[in-house]
Amino acid sequence: MTILAIGISVYDSIITLNEKFQIDSKIRIQNQYDFLGGQASTAACVCGKFGLETYMISKVGNDEKGSHILNTFKCMNVHTNYMQVIDTYKTSYSLILNHQDIGKRTILNYQEPYFELSSPFPDNIQFLLFAISTSYKIADIML
Repeated sequence: MTILAIGISVYDSIITLNEKFQIDSKIRIQNQYDFLGGQASTAACVCGKFGLETYMISKVGNDEKGSHILNTFKCMNVHTNYMQVIDTYKTSYSLILNHQDIGKRTILNYQEPYFELSSPFPDNIQFLLFAISTSYKIADIML
């Protein structure tokens, strides 16, 4: 089966807090982890890891976070031929504060303004995964 995933690719940095979050304070963090985020991106990685032929259509900036995302896709056997790497674009990222003491989280997210995603589509797609953010506009989808 060949899968095409379309959606946002996000560089997620997850921080675990032991203390209660207060404004104007210094808080020690317990752990910090960096992951690939975004619903379609995560689903594509699962499919690639299970050995399904998987392609991702998304956009990243020509920056360190974008490189991290592309490398993660490659490690998870997700084809990146149709990814857009844009010099003037800053890769989307989220800082996720995991409030361990209360079992909740806060997400601080940066995302570039609206951008048209117009990659060509691969042939022989049998399954399509969509997780589109409002900052995407899909131009002329033809499968």
